[in-house]
Amino acid sequence: MLILLSPAKTLAPSAPAPNQFSGALTQAEELDVATSIVTALKTWSQEELAQRMKLSATLAEKVHRWHQGWQPDSDFAAGWTFKGDAFKSLDLASASEEVVRRAQSRLRIVHAVYGLLRPLDQYAPVRLEMAQPWSPTADHANMHQHWKTRLPDMVGRHLVETGQPWILNLASAEYSQTALHGMPSDKVVTCQFLEDKGGKLRSVSAFAKGARGAMARHVLQHNLQSPEELVGFRELGYTHNPDKSEPGLLVFTRPSRP
Repeated sequence: MLILLSPAKTLAPSAPAPNQFSGALTQAEELDVATSIVTALKTWSQEELAQRMKLSATLAEKVHRWHQGWQPDSDFAAGWTFKGDAFKSLDLASASEEVVRRAQSRLRIVHAVYGLLRPLDQYAPVRLEMAQPWSPTADHANMHQHWKTRLPDMVGRHLVETGQPWILNLASAEYSQTALHGMPSDKVVTCQFLEDKGGKLRSVSAFAKGARGAMARHVLQHNLQSPEELVGFRELGYTHNPDKSEPGLLVFTRPSRP
């Protein structure tokens, strides 16, 4: 299975990959595209960033500094730089070398600037969401349109190159609807994680993100190969709910937390 994850907004750009991988960093496939996007973002003032991205003045200052200092080469790896809930659960910092190399082969982070990132791809901090109503080219109204042909082509190519017959979609709808645009449904398995409160099921964003990362780690740790093997997932108190699942969608539930 080729695993898709969304990026995180929380970054730790001073956290390098472990020493054994420091000389093994790879280059993002669409680095030329990323460079052109960031070149356009560099024209935004701090005030424009705050307004367009709805950021606080403090965060806009930090993001503006990231963009102005962005370079295509970086000493930091994508899989260690993202620090959101999903990546805390993925926890590559504690993974064995075998698991990291497996992640490099089978895990892809969908990104509005870079397209697809492997864990060991060089990554310099930049902020841009796929839902941003802006594009660096005049013929696209937003980043969804900018990537909707190129990104699915990349995913399909990575499927072929890695020899994986299925996609495990652990990305949010914001990113997966672009990355999987036009993808045959029989090639995709999506996991959904819900909280059960008195028989009523609901999704809690932070919990769902953490569960997606935990599922990615589970697949990589145990080298799972088929969708049927996913139903054994028991991390964070979740169990497979066959009554709510359907073809192409595996639902996992747990009792709601206080």
